Amino acid sequence: KIELTVAIGIRSDLDAVIEAAHILYKDQEIWNKRIVDYAIRELLPLKNECWRQEDEAALTEEQFKERMELDSISVRKDGSFQFWHGDGNMFFDHSILIEGNIIDGPQNADIPG
Repeated sequence: KIELTVAIGIRSDLDAVIEAAHILYKDQEIWNKRIVDYAIRELLPLKNECWRQEDEAALTEEQFKERMELDSISVRKDGSFQFWHGDGNMFFDHSILIEGNIIDGPQNADIPG
């Protein structure tokens, strides 16, 4: 179960938001790969360099990927999005947030508390 939030300011924004959400849905396998690959590229080094518990082995890309769990997606009329993931306790129960837009793809990775 994944929550989808569409953010609209006024009712006339609805069509643009639905179109952006449809693009993400229609090509969900491609978008999922882009989002996860971006998270791995941006956050796996951080995990392995700064967030390992004592005696914890460094994670591989596959282990990182397996521990990420998509919780929700937020889409705005301008095509921007936020993908929120559970962190599988990699970052001590912080969320994994990947932000970007339909045109440029993922552009920011964060682990908000």
